[in-house]
Amino acid sequence: ESQPGSDTVGAGDSFLAALIRYLLLEGELPDKALDRACALGAYVANVRGAVPSHDGAPDALRRIFSPQ
Repeated sequence: ESQPGSDTVGAGDSFLAALIRYLLLEGELPDKALDRACALGAYVANVRGAVPSHDGAPDALRRIFSPQ
């Protein structure tokens, strides 16, 4: 169930972008890449707008947002 003020726009795109990055570009194991992708997709789905501010993201997700 979504939080008040949240929407799912951009959640699938965020999930796929993170999955591609960590699975194909970073070479992480599938389970780890999937965990990261699910976490990012869930975060985006629980905030308002397709491109949420990174300021409110938990520290664990900041690595997904930032280039390494």
